[in-house]
Amino acid sequence: LKTFPNPLEYFYDRTKNVSESYKNHTYIYLANAFARISIDYIKQILNNNNYRFAPSMKQLQEEFQTYHINQNKQSKKKSNDTMSKRLNHRARASMSIPDIPDEIFYKELCYIKHEDEIIGKQ
Repeated sequence: LKTFPNPLEYFYDRTKNVSESYKNHTYIYLANAFARISIDYIKQILNNNNYRFAPSMKQLQEEFQTYHINQNKQSKKKSNDTMSKRLNHRARASMSIPDIPDEIFYKELCYIKHEDEIIGKQ
């Protein structure tokens, strides 16, 4: 909170431009975290969110969670929804994290992992 007095506004601002290093970290992290979702779809989400990590992560989490909830409701039925078409049958191999860390990306990653706690302190 000292570094980012309003982290919600800072990390979810899609208008802010980011470095190539940040974009690369974001892409690799999301590709590894959502290894069954197609690379093309992850790139589409990133483009829609101006390569911002927090809104992209949130969107993928919500869509993936909704998919699993719907799958549980239709456990015996064949699903034809768009998310199932975006899923690969098997997870792809993990990509290597860049050698040079991007400080803003890692601060944002920490924020995302502790968002509920941080929002509670505001």
